Amino acid sequence: MGDREGVGEAVWRLRDRWRRASFTSGWRFPSDWAVPEVDTVCSSALFHGDLTAALTVLGGSRARTGAGLDVTLYDVAALHAVLDGDVDAPPFAMLRAAAVGWADVATAGLARPERK
Repeated sequence: MGDREGVGEAVWRLRDRWRRASFTSGWRFPSDWAVPEVDTVCSSALFHGDLTAALTVLGGSRARTGAGLDVTLYDVAALHAVLDGDVDAPPFAMLRAAAVGWADVATAGLARPERK
């Protein structure tokens, strides 16, 4: 197996473990879970170490597809459990990144009231 196949296999294995953990933790609509940003998060986790940007983009994607913030944060907690084996309290930075991305998309269409 070449390097490219090995990278793809590693991403696929992490993605599959995360997906199962997310479904177990309460992801309500399995067909909506697999968005392209999931693979970006997996690649970042495996090869870059810094998940901030990838989780922010994932949070925005989750908002665009209609996932609530609560479900989005449970999804991030499931990822944390898979990566670290810790089912308690994911690091604040992970939660914040996903929440900021989600909120940016969720509030993008809100009009600001005019000041008089």
